[in-house]
Amino acid sequence: MIQELNGMSIRDQLVQIAEDDTNAPTYYPTKCADSADLSVIESLKPETQLALAMKLKGKHRGPWGAFKKRLLPVTTILNVINKESRLEAAPTVEL
Repeated sequence: MIQELNGMSIRDQLVQIAEDDTNAPTYYPTKCADSADLSVIESLKPETQLALAMKLKGKHRGPWGAFKKRLLPVTTILNVINKESRLEAAPTVEL
């Protein structure tokens, strides 16, 4: 599995990590975490960003901790936008 990642883009590697139900992100090479800059993180689907954030719950040091710090603000912004769009789409009730 790890050798397959070497032929993938960083974005595709992160998608693979997010979809892996068996291994924690720390199982994967730290290159994935180091190379994922903000533009790569923003290019991921919101579901993938959320899956990565859930996998990185708790304390993480090193490259995965730094990746988590870059990921969480993007994920938080998406959650706020999603909540606002749901509120706008909700029917209003007149009293």
